[in-house]
Amino acid sequence: MIVSVVSTYFSDKDNSDYQKSPAPTHPLRTLLQSEGDDSQKILLSHYPIDWFTQETERVIHSLIQEFNALYLYGHEHKVKAVFGRLGLNCLGFGAAYQNSLDAKARPYYKNSFTICELSDELHVHVVSWDSENGRWISDLSL
Repeated sequence: MIVSVVSTYFSDKDNSDYQKSPAPTHPLRTLLQSEGDDSQKILLSHYPIDWFTQETERVIHSLIQEFNALYLYGHEHKVKAVFGRLGLNCLGFGAAYQNSLDAKARPYYKNSFTICELSDELHVHVVSWDSENGRWISDLSL
């Protein structure tokens, strides 16, 4: 089961909605409860969980734990994994940004992306831009 999570309500290029929007925990709970316990539950979102209000951020973390779901997101320019008592809970995929290929990488804005394959297991391959050598390389810095 893959569920698309609306994680932005009020954002545009000039105004951030960081911690202004509540996590949609009630509809998510309803959807997650409707599936059997055997199905893999994946929540797909643009923003990471900490972009929701602090009060609902804690609730959605609990919901992910309760249903052993996986929260996948983008937005941040780094690959980030969060583990809970049953394994991987959240995975940020990194992000690419527009810049010339020979430009030096800025520390926070690392050009990276993640490729995942889900079968019986989750396989993750992180790739980052190596500006010194002008090529994409495998990155082990989860």
